[in-house]
Amino acid sequence: MARLLHVLFLAGSACAVFGQETTPTSVKVVKSDAMEMKSGDPAPTPSAGGATAVALGDFTSAPAVKGCGDLKEQPRLDCSAEKVLAAIRGQVGAPALDMKAFGASPVTVTFVVNQFGDVKDIRVEHPGDVALNKAVTLALYGLPRLVPASKGTADVIASLQFKYPYSELFVKP
Repeated sequence: MARLLHVLFLAGSACAVFGQETTPTSVKVVKSDAMEMKSGDPAPTPSAGGATAVALGDFTSAPAVKGCGDLKEQPRLDCSAEKVLAAIRGQVGAPALDMKAFGASPVTVTFVVNQFGDVKDIRVEHPGDVALNKAVTLALYGLPRLVPASKGTADVIASLQFKYPYSELFVKP
């Protein structure tokens, strides 16, 4: 049995929407052979500095900071996270927040690397240190041009995301 639904909306101009619901007369069951499925990459593990690093986008090779481009997959990202951390440490002054209260809180740094290796759209999420945004932004724009992500033979846009403990940003070498 079929039902017909008519709705009329008036919001400055008339617009009519019609829908029809029908009851199926037969159901077709489709079966397929069993297949093995593999889960995605596991959650990134913290590197030596306590950072976690991920790359986001559609690529076969993730973007990387200069000096990390010869590495593959997670080691490439971990190397980039360490180099970005070193650059941030070179820009930050004294911490504005109490280390006992905020030292373990995460600071997430996310940015886009375009197909030319330029850093764009920097975002810093942290517990409340206002000067940290400026220092991280200056550090990232001060990096040499990055190795862009690639898909096949083409360079593509991708994002890098590093998560550091707040206290790690202020460790001086």
